Order: sequence, then C-alpha cells, then structure tokens
Amino acid sequence: MVAAEIKKISTILTDDLELRKAVETCGLKPVGTVGVIINAYKTGLIGDAKTLDKVLNSLFDHSSLYISGIFKEFILEKVKEFE
Repeated sequence: MVAAEIKKISTILTDDLELRKAVETCGLKPVGTVGVIINAYKTGLIGDAKTLDKVLNSLFDHSSLYISGIFKEFILEKVKEFE
C-alpha cells in the first residue's frame, strides 16, 4: 500500500477481506475479481448479459475464490441495473 501511495495509485486489486479493510483505512479503493468483471461489463469489454452470466458462472464454478450463491444472485441483480 505504501507503493500505491508513492505511485499515486488509488485502486488496489484484491479479494482478501483483511487487505480490503486495510486498503480502505488508507483511503484507497479495493476492487476484487467480481468488481473487475462488472467494470468490464459496464465499459463494454464484456459485450452482453449472456456472456457476463457465463463469465460469472465460470468464476463461481471453477475458481478457488469462495463466493456464496446469495452473493452471486446479488451480483446478477445489480448487473440488471446497468441494462
């Protein structure tokens, strides 16, 4: 985080909950895997909702990152707000 402050980087990529808390304490913005995917959808890198759904399902099914089914449903509902 010190390097981020020196380099004037305001966003830190991490899925680690404790690090996310520390990043916020330093006034930086933590973004996790799901945030990166949603941003890719919002900016058009992931072209449509069907592709986004495939990407999210792949993340939930094949990643070592634990994400609950409830969180997955929350994400899919939030994504509908962008359509």
